[in-house]
Amino acid sequence: MLKAVNEVSQMINEGKVLHIAGNESLLAALPKGNWIGGTNEYFMCEEGNQATSQKLYASIINFDEIKISVYDETNIHKVANDAFENGFSIVIMPYGSPVLSTYGKNAPSYENMFMRSIAGWVAGVEWGRTDIQPKAINGLDKTLHTDHAVVMHVGLPAEKTAIIDIINIFEPNNNSPIIKFMDAEAKTQIHKCLIDGKETILSEYLKEINQGVSVPFVGSFGGAWLNATIFSIDYDEQIVTFATPVFPGINYRFAIELTDYPASFARAVEQRGNVTDVVFCCACYYNYLFGELEGKKSKGFNGPAAFGEIAYQLLNQTLVYITVK
Repeated sequence: MLKAVNEVSQMINEGKVLHIAGNESLLAALPKGNWIGGTNEYFMCEEGNQATSQKLYASIINFDEIKISVYDETNIHKVANDAFENGFSIVIMPYGSPVLSTYGKNAPSYENMFMRSIAGWVAGVEWGRTDIQPKAINGLDKTLHTDHAVVMHVGLPAEKTAIIDIINIFEPNNNSPIIKFMDAEAKTQIHKCLIDGKETILSEYLKEINQGVSVPFVGSFGGAWLNATIFSIDYDEQIVTFATPVFPGINYRFAIELTDYPASFARAVEQRGNVTDVVFCCACYYNYLFGELEGKKSKGFNGPAAFGEIAYQLLNQTLVYITVK
C-alpha cells in the first residue's frame, strides 16, 4: 500500500481513482487526476505499520461514478446532500481549520447526514511540528487547502451497498461520575462543567484525581459510545482542550482505563475476523501511539493513522472503515 511518488504518478496517469495520504512535498509532486489526498506521515499498511515522509499511501477506488467537491465552513453542511444516495463519501479535513471546527460541532444536525455513508479523516503533520500546516488536496487541480475540506463522493451500482463500521476499544466506567457540559453549544475548550451535578473547574478536578490525557470521556450518541479525547490540560489557564467537541445534553463518563492498550486494540481488531471488501480505512494517531502499532500489521485494515476520524460525525481514538457488499 505504501508506494513511491513515481509509482503513484503512474497510477494517476493510467486514470485510476485514488485516495492518497503522505508528506506535502510528495503530494505536490503528483500529476493532476481523479484523486484526493491529505498530509499525514503515519500509516497502517500490509508491509508493516510505519511512520514515513518518503512514501505515499495510495488506495484505489474501484468504482467509476465519482465527483470531487471542496467545502469551507459556510457550505460544509451540504456534504451529505451532495453525496450519492447509494454510495459513500471520503472526507479529508485539515487539522485546526475552521471547516473542521464547524463540522465537529454541527455535523450531527446536517440534513441527510445519517442517511448517507460519510467517512474520512483529519489531515495532520509530523507529531510536534508547528511550523507547517496540515493540508487537504484536490487532485483535479492540485490545489492544496489549509482551510477547506476535500471530499470524494462515490456512487455505487444498485446491487452494492456501503457500510460504515467503527472499532472503539473504550467503554464507559459505570463507577465514574456523570460529567455534563454547561455551554449552549458544542465546544473543544472547557473551563467549568458539572461533575455529578456540582459545578467544577475541570482542570482542577483532573489534577485532583491524577487523571491525564490517556483516558477519554465516553458519551452515548443514539446508542453508540463515542469518545471525547483530551488533547491537553492547561492547569495555569484552567482550560481542558478536547480533540473533538463535547456536547451539551450528553451524559459523559470516564472510560474504563485500559491495563494493556496494545493488547486491547489488537484484540478488538482480531475480533472483526478477516474483514474483506474494505474500500476505506483510517485510525486515530493515539491508537497508533498508545497501541504501539509501529512495525505491526493491521490484518486488512490499511490507511492513515490520522488526527481525527469521521464516521458521519467527528471521532477520536477509533478505527473507522467502509466495506462494500
